Amino acid sequence: MEYEVVSHRHLPGIRVFVVEIFNRTAHTHREYELCLLLRGGMQIDSYGSSVRLRPGELALFSPRQPHAFRAMDEGALLLILQASPQFCASYFPQAAQVQFEETTRLSCEAPLRSAMLALGEVCFAQRPGYEFAAMAEVNRVFGLLFGHVGWRIQPQQVDRGASRVTRLAARIEASYAEPLRLRELAEAEGVSPDYLSHAFRQYIGMTFQDYLSRVRLEHAAALLERTSMTVTDICTACGYSSPRYLTADFRRRMGCTPAAYRKGAVPREAESLPIGSDTQERFFTNEQSLQILEQYRQAADGAVVQNVEN
Repeated sequence: MEYEVVSHRHLPGIRVFVVEIFNRTAHTHREYELCLLLRGGMQIDSYGSSVRLRPGELALFSPRQPHAFRAMDEGALLLILQASPQFCASYFPQAAQVQFEETTRLSCEAPLRSAMLALGEVCFAQRPGYEFAAMAEVNRVFGLLFGHVGWRIQPQQVDRGASRVTRLAARIEASYAEPLRLRELAEAEGVSPDYLSHAFRQYIGMTFQDYLSRVRLEHAAALLERTSMTVTDICTACGYSSPRYLTADFRRRMGCTPAAYRKGAVPREAESLPIGSDTQERFFTNEQSLQILEQYRQAADGAVVQNVEN
């Protein structure tokens, strides 16, 4: 099964996007995921059961919950929130161990739809200071979930390998600007570098160095997009030893230099790691996403009017 590494470029621990999915193979990640189906029909597979989703319905996945998507006819259009448990760790530290008891047919779908649409509109418009409004909407979403959907605290992982990798991935996220070496991390864990390297490949699907490089690159890309920092300063802030290494990383992974990326040479929408050949999905720009949400609201309002008239 694929382990998806989710990027949080714009908000700490948060990713919000619109995507058209034709097929998304089984995968898991450390984030909560809440999906609002905007158009089309979709089948969701998780824990051996299948559920069909209709427009206006939501699906909720807890951290590390396996799930797969398949459009019923043409592509299914979704608004998706992915939230790392770290976003609320300071006031709800047990968030990473929460398992929600419902995946679909949520008991608070109407207010959740409203909060999700408001969140999407705030994030895609990106007006000055939008970060405050966005995090307020994220907390409103989770206030609804924890107030109306059944949940429980899962015991700590018994799989030591998975627990180790999860712990080290969190350390990388928190300390990517510092020198991080596999040998030193392995010594701190009391295991060999070979064992830790194998564990990363087994549970995350890539090497330790690839994971570290990806995290650093994502943060560097965010700084290029949102600040006027020099490339040299970004190197220091993101753990690169010199601009030469940052440029080489950008050329290899983005197909352009940092300067070209800052000028918009590549799209910002596809923020996950490369995925398997069986997966078919299409991302949208912020402007396109706003138009899609407006069309959804208009269609939903029209349906309400039609129901009242009938």
